[in-house]
Amino acid sequence: MGALFFFLCRGVHSFTLLLGLGSALLLITTCRGATFTFVNKCDSTVWPGILSSAGSPKLGSTGFELKKGGSRSFQAPTGWSGRFWGRSGCDFDGSGQGSCSTGDCGSGE
Repeated sequence: MGALFFFLCRGVHSFTLLLGLGSALLLITTCRGATFTFVNKCDSTVWPGILSSAGSPKLGSTGFELKKGGSRSFQAPTGWSGRFWGRSGCDFDGSGQGSCSTGDCGSGE
Protein backbone atom coordinates (compact mmCIF):
# COMPACT_ATOMS: atom_id res chain seq x y z
CA MET A 1 0.00 0.00 0.00
CA GLY A 2 1.20 3.47 -0.83
CA ALA A 3 0.69 6.51 1.34
CA LEU A 4 0.23 10.10 0.17
CA PHE A 5 0.58 13.02 2.56
CA PHE A 6 -0.36 16.59 1.62
CA PHE A 7 0.04 19.66 3.78
CA LEU A 8 -1.41 22.76 2.13
CA CYS A 9 -1.21 26.37 3.19
CA ARG A 10 -2.06 28.81 0.40
CA GLY A 11 -4.55 29.15 -2.40
CA VAL A 12 -7.10 26.74 -3.73
CA HIS A 13 -5.55 23.41 -4.58
CA SER A 14 -6.64 20.68 -6.94
CA PHE A 15 -5.47 17.07 -6.86
CA THR A 16 -6.10 14.16 -9.17
CA LEU A 17 -5.94 10.73 -7.58
CA LEU A 18 -5.43 7.86 -10.02
CA LEU A 19 -6.75 4.59 -8.70
CA GLY A 20 -4.61 1.56 -9.45
CA LEU A 21 -4.43 -1.92 -8.02
CA GLY A 22 -2.95 -0.75 -4.69
CA SER A 23 -4.77 1.52 -2.29
CA ALA A 24 -3.60 4.89 -1.08
CA LEU A 25 -4.17 6.66 2.19
CA LEU A 26 -4.51 10.41 1.97
CA LEU A 27 -4.24 12.71 4.95
CA ILE A 28 -4.84 16.38 4.31
CA THR A 29 -4.63 19.62 6.22
CA THR A 30 -5.75 22.73 4.36
CA CYS A 31 -5.85 26.46 4.79
CA ARG A 32 -8.10 26.81 1.72
CA GLY A 33 -10.51 24.46 0.01
CA ALA A 34 -9.32 21.73 -2.34
CA THR A 35 -10.85 19.81 -5.22
CA PHE A 36 -10.17 16.07 -5.32
CA THR A 37 -10.71 14.29 -8.62
CA PHE A 38 -10.79 10.49 -8.79
CA VAL A 39 -10.05 8.81 -12.14
CA ASN A 40 -10.45 5.05 -12.51
CA LYS A 41 -7.64 3.69 -14.70
CA CYS A 42 -8.24 0.10 -13.55
CA ASP A 43 -9.68 -2.63 -15.78
CA SER A 44 -12.82 -2.87 -13.66
CA THR A 45 -15.13 -0.86 -11.42
CA VAL A 46 -13.73 0.38 -8.09
CA TRP A 47 -15.45 1.95 -5.07
CA PRO A 48 -13.33 4.71 -3.47
CA GLY A 49 -14.00 5.15 0.24
CA ILE A 50 -14.09 8.56 1.96
CA LEU A 51 -13.78 9.24 5.68
CA SER A 52 -13.76 12.75 7.12
CA SER A 53 -11.72 13.24 10.29
CA ALA A 54 -13.51 13.99 13.56
CA GLY A 55 -14.77 17.57 13.47
CA SER A 56 -14.47 17.91 9.67
CA PRO A 57 -17.56 18.23 7.49
CA LYS A 58 -18.51 15.27 5.31
CA LEU A 59 -17.85 15.51 1.56
CA GLY A 60 -21.35 14.38 0.62
CA SER A 61 -20.48 10.70 0.39
CA THR A 62 -18.69 8.00 2.38
CA GLY A 63 -17.88 6.19 -0.85
CA PHE A 64 -19.06 5.75 -4.38
CA GLU A 65 -18.95 3.50 -7.44
CA LEU A 66 -16.49 4.51 -10.14
CA LYS A 67 -16.69 2.54 -13.38
CA LYS A 68 -13.65 1.84 -15.58
CA GLY A 69 -12.58 5.11 -17.24
CA GLY A 70 -14.92 7.17 -15.06
CA SER A 71 -14.12 10.20 -12.92
CA ARG A 72 -15.72 12.15 -10.08
CA SER A 73 -14.69 15.29 -8.20
CA PHE A 74 -15.33 16.51 -4.67
CA GLN A 75 -14.84 20.04 -3.36
CA ALA A 76 -13.46 20.01 0.17
CA PRO A 77 -14.14 23.08 2.31
CA THR A 78 -11.44 25.09 4.05
CA GLY A 79 -10.00 23.13 6.96
CA TRP A 80 -11.26 19.73 5.78
CA SER A 81 -9.19 16.71 6.75
CA GLY A 82 -9.78 13.05 6.08
CA ARG A 83 -8.76 10.10 3.98
CA PHE A 84 -9.56 8.25 0.76
CA TRP A 85 -8.87 4.61 -0.05
CA GLY A 86 -9.56 2.17 -2.85
CA ARG A 87 -12.03 -0.71 -2.60
CA SER A 88 -12.74 -3.46 -5.13
CA GLY A 89 -15.09 -6.40 -5.56
CA CYS A 90 -17.95 -4.55 -3.85
CA ASP A 91 -21.57 -5.64 -3.77
CA PHE A 92 -24.13 -3.13 -2.46
CA ASP A 93 -27.91 -3.36 -2.42
CA GLY A 94 -30.35 -0.54 -3.29
CA SER A 95 -30.14 0.89 0.24
CA GLY A 96 -26.32 1.15 0.08
CA GLN A 97 -25.63 -1.83 2.38
CA GLY A 98 -22.94 -4.32 1.33
CA SER A 99 -19.30 -5.31 1.51
CA CYS A 100 -16.09 -5.31 -0.55
CA SER A 101 -13.42 -7.93 -1.26
CA THR A 102 -10.59 -5.42 -0.71
CA GLY A 103 -10.51 -2.21 1.31
CA ASP A 104 -13.75 -2.99 3.16
CA CYS A 105 -14.18 -0.80 6.25
CA GLY A 106 -16.58 -3.17 7.99
CA SER A 107 -19.41 -0.62 8.32
CA GLY A 108 -21.58 -2.32 5.69
CA GLU A 109 -22.12 1.05 4.00
